[in-house]
Amino acid sequence: MLYEIVANGPSSEANPVDLLDAGMYFTFTIGGIIWCYRQNGGANGQDFLRRIVPIAWVMFWRLVGLVIPFFIIVGAIDYLQTGKFGRPGSETAILIIIMNGLFGGMYWRMGVHMKWVADTTSKSIQPKASEHASRIFDRVDAKWDVYGE
Repeated sequence: MLYEIVANGPSSEANPVDLLDAGMYFTFTIGGIIWCYRQNGGANGQDFLRRIVPIAWVMFWRLVGLVIPFFIIVGAIDYLQTGKFGRPGSETAILIIIMNGLFGGMYWRMGVHMKWVADTTSKSIQPKASEHASRIFDRVDAKWDVYGE
């Protein structure tokens, strides 16, 4: 996010497409973090940073795996049109919208995962797990009760 602010910040040569990119990136970043925070339970949630960092790491690499083939296709199309390798001439509004849409989708999916983790670790499920463990230990104790107590 800092890169977007510095690279596309106020300047005398501000390109409207770059400003759109920076604005969408900033909006999706702040909105995505708020979305994940709320999905984690908001102020009543637990371990927000411990949950979001590994989920964000996995989602980032999934996004990279999705974006690399996309850029290969875009590069191939540009090569077929221009006959030159390299970055396409300029970023277009549609490319910015697609990339930021994928970025927003990453945050949406992170929120879904945060909600799932928050729900599965809530207090309503934890007693069930401890009751199950208690029954297992009761059976083991009964099986190995050599003194008939």
